[in-house]
Amino acid sequence: MRPGEVRAAILWIVLTFCVVFASPPLEAASRTGEAPAVRLPLLSNGSPATHLGGVPEYGRASGDQWFPELAFGDGVALAVWEDGRWGATEVYAARVSGNEVLDPSGFPVGSGQDTQRFPACAFGGGSFLVVWQEGLDRIMARRVSPGGETLGAEPFVVCGGTDARSPAVASSDSHFLVVWHDIRGGETDVYGARVTFSGDVLDPGGFLICGERNEQTEVAVASDGTDFLVIWQDRRLANWSIYGSRVDASGGVLDVFGIPVCNLLDGNARTVPDVTYGGTSYAVLWQDGRNVQEKLFGTRVSVSGAVLDGTGVEVCSSPGGQYDPAVSCHADTLLAAWRDVSVFENVMVCRLDTLLAGGTAATLCTVGELEQAPSVCVAGGEWLVAWMDFRSGIDDDVYACRVSAGGTPQDPCGFLVSMTGNAQRNPRAAYGGANHLVVWEDYRAGHRDIYATRVSPSGEVMDTLGIAVASLFGNQYWADVSSNGSNFLVVWTDDRVPTDIYGHRVNSSGEVLEDQPIPVSTYDGMQGAPSVANDGATYFCVWEDYRDGNGDIYGARVSSSGLVLESSGLLVSVQGAEHSQTSPRVDFLDTTYVVVWEDDRNGDSDIYAARVTRQGEVLDSSGIRISSSPKPDMAPSVSCFGEECLVLWEERSSGPTDSDVRGARLNRSGELLDTSSVAVSQASGLQFEPDVASDVGGYLAVWTDTRCGNTDVYGTPLASAGDVVDPGGAGVSKSPDPEESPALSEQGGGAFLIVWSGVSGPPYEAYRIWGKLGAWSELTPAFPPVWELTAERVEEGVRLSWRALPGFFQRFDVQRRRQSQGSWETLASLPASGAGDYFWVDEEAAAVVPYYRLLCATTGGSLLVFEFGAVDAAGSAGRFHLGLPTPNPAVFPGEVTFDVEARTPVTVDVVNVRGAVVRRVYSGLPVSGGRLLSWDGRDWRGRDVAPGVYFLKLSSAMHTLTRKLVVLD
Repeated sequence: MRPGEVRAAILWIVLTFCVVFASPPLEAASRTGEAPAVRLPLLSNGSPATHLGGVPEYGRASGDQWFPELAFGDGVALAVWEDGRWGATEVYAARVSGNEVLDPSGFPVGSGQDTQRFPACAFGGGSFLVVWQEGLDRIMARRVSPGGETLGAEPFVVCGGTDARSPAVASSDSHFLVVWHDIRGGETDVYGARVTFSGDVLDPGGFLICGERNEQTEVAVASDGTDFLVIWQDRRLANWSIYGSRVDASGGVLDVFGIPVCNLLDGNARTVPDVTYGGTSYAVLWQDGRNVQEKLFGTRVSVSGAVLDGTGVEVCSSPGGQYDPAVSCHADTLLAAWRDVSVFENVMVCRLDTLLAGGTAATLCTVGELEQAPSVCVAGGEWLVAWMDFRSGIDDDVYACRVSAGGTPQDPCGFLVSMTGNAQRNPRAAYGGANHLVVWEDYRAGHRDIYATRVSPSGEVMDTLGIAVASLFGNQYWADVSSNGSNFLVVWTDDRVPTDIYGHRVNSSGEVLEDQPIPVSTYDGMQGAPSVANDGATYFCVWEDYRDGNGDIYGARVSSSGLVLESSGLLVSVQGAEHSQTSPRVDFLDTTYVVVWEDDRNGDSDIYAARVTRQGEVLDSSGIRISSSPKPDMAPSVSCFGEECLVLWEERSSGPTDSDVRGARLNRSGELLDTSSVAVSQASGLQFEPDVASDVGGYLAVWTDTRCGNTDVYGTPLASAGDVVDPGGAGVSKSPDPEESPALSEQGGGAFLIVWSGVSGPPYEAYRIWGKLGAWSELTPAFPPVWELTAERVEEGVRLSWRALPGFFQRFDVQRRRQSQGSWETLASLPASGAGDYFWVDEEAAAVVPYYRLLCATTGGSLLVFEFGAVDAAGSAGRFHLGLPTPNPAVFPGEVTFDVEARTPVTVDVVNVRGAVVRRVYSGLPVSGGRLLSWDGRDWRGRDVAPGVYFLKLSSAMHTLTRKLVVLD
């Protein structure tokens, strides 16, 4: 190729890129809010992702929410609790005004560095102080403003490294006092530390409040405005007792041996105390076993430390046992709350006067059967009570109820405090010729449903509220989607009765076409994990099936009208009751479907495949073994293009903290083209959940990656010959929050939609679906860094020459093979000198046709691959011919024919006016004398092309020819 042709080729690439991917300025949604504009950005230049899942609908937070505590200040109540929505327990908070939750998704207070337990909070000096136990040895704290802002860059340590646990906190007029039990001396003692309103710890490490023998635990604290009363359960005697001690404003302990609040030696335990200041004295409540059943007892303690009610009085009667007391004072009135066990466990309240004389107990809620751990605070002219509630039957949540000054509950059954925006997980996507359809699991109804949205080729999110594909009772999950060019078929696992595979067709307007889901497989036993592909008309859905005990792979064809053609399923792979085949994926290759799956027939899990014809005939009943590593291989994915498929999977390398993504190609005849699998990504940490799609230029692989200590989405292109362009991979999205489960949808012309599930901060605080538009070329250099690759016979052998960007490369490896298929041998490794022109002579070139390629190691650690092509014995390209298409113009269905001739490997593609490849018609070395080829008017997915102008393009490493073709409607 001459220099002028090189410049023209580069200009053509740049112009094509601009035409295909240029778009108006993109207004991407912020990761912290919902923007009205919903258009996806391009992948390049580190652009942010866009949220695809619509405006959040708030409901129960996933996971468990435990042990709420309340404080009130500056017109709002702050609720804090232990939160398990992300698996590990963290401290979350939300502000409450009346019965309105001002932070409907809550917000994290801690830093997430370790397990966070037993939060408590108090208000003073214009802000809340939230304290908690982090790990097993330290007390942490953070201030929160009444506006819901966490103050300070990070939480701060109150006491660390001393086995400090279970804190409580109260505020005086001048500072906070944080108290906890501490095991630093071998026995459990009570410690405390003062914290200023600005967050300074006045007593680093804490000071000893009570160090008597045996255990002192379950610490509570209240303030009279100047000093504090600390209360705990104490086992210095034969049975658990209640003790206390006053602490003055300077941190002085006024009762070094403790005040015996209730220390009866009757063999019964007094435990779990709480304390509040009642205007003239403190009120202390505890759980007491003296009357056979556990009941609430209490006493008053004066500011001078005198116990005013002897060994305590029973404060409020109810028929059940009374546990976990909480108490708060408003004016001259107390409100006691507890967990009451009669028929069920319910939270009850009772209004008391300052002499602890009780009124009538009231139940806050009778909907749930397991309500525990109440907390109570004054909230303006009324009280607010919060508790952990198991009414969902799935996990615990935090509920609250207002109680009037007269002691009457104001919110029947309470209101939900621990909420999130609806979580969205496990997306999949497919392109239907006009738009992509993205599907996912959605938790907006409190359980898993299947929702979807359409995304245009330019990145416009078309259904911002989502399309309810399957919103039924029970759970619908593990969805997949495919298109035949007219409609989409969405399939999912459905656990209604019992666990089956169902589906719905969705048209290009986003309409669900069936009134009732299509029963793809409702056979006995469980069916799950479906995957679906199409041949341009008929769909083929595969799944893991447990009708015979262990997992087998079954499938069924579904017509374009939604008719299931194999009502009992088609057996794709079975290996007997002692082995399992799971996690299938499917794609369509030319004339057959290719199904891949995990298979344990050889001990550890391997990857197998089988081809299935359009008519439902399984061609490989024993399966084709794709991976043969002794290491466990799992989570396969597959994509087909031209005459081959690329299969990717996760390989567990050296244990649960290290896995890689590997791949191998399979041709249309079922032959494995890569007997040694290709390393797609071997970075440190875990690379897993791979997905792959194919289009012009080759394949694009994406996966979940932990190399940076968090789960991110990475990707890399692969050349059509299976060579990895960038084995390290490039970051598709590297947010500080977890991101996982990426999926691809190819839209033609080298463009892809990449979607994944990622955690979002406020206002969602949940997994949501995110996406970007990308291109095969966007994870490679923007224009060819190597060009003018020539191979010609000279007197010394075969001379290879090329031109490269100065400073872009570190090394060039020249490789050769003597057949069009076979292994490559490295002939030479040349250091990159920085100059633009390179050459190397193969002095051992035989008379047979050799093939050459160049492996280029970049300065960034990537590996790029370029082909020289074949060099015949005469050293010439020979005849290079592309005949005229006939008929032209063409009307489909029908067939266009043309002939080609070349003495070097070539590709023949149908391309549109933008230069995007619509269909690869041929790849290889045409027979001597030429070859007659044909095209049926369909794209590489089997869909009829739209009317318009197209080009036949004949390409080799050295030449290109085109012929114009007009397609009529």
